[in-house]
Amino acid sequence: MSFDPNDVGVNNGNIFGFHTTENEAEVLLIPVPWDSTASYGQGTSAGPKAILEASLQLDFFHPEVENAWDTKVFMTPISEDWKNINDKLAERTAKYIHFLENGGNLKENKEHQETIRKLQ
Repeated sequence: MSFDPNDVGVNNGNIFGFHTTENEAEVLLIPVPWDSTASYGQGTSAGPKAILEASLQLDFFHPEVENAWDTKVFMTPISEDWKNINDKLAERTAKYIHFLENGGNLKENKEHQETIRKLQ
């Protein structure tokens, strides 16, 4: 199937609606839905999905790159496993960060030592 840069983006599961396969790709994007170690709030784990969805709205005209739309880009599927691991750890890491912000000492806290082990 060919890509028409003048048409609307087609939600085919790939970034920009490109019809590139992983094996054909010159650029491979690997989305990581992770924010459990963010020290200033969560939310970036939803970024890969938001980027994929918004990518269908992009225009591929570039005055210095002829046929920019013909770049072979593929985005691997967003891992639900990583998203689930992130979501489970996010609450634990938020407690750990709060603990540290309040002067907690990791050497004296088995629960937070276990959280650190899970993150490694």
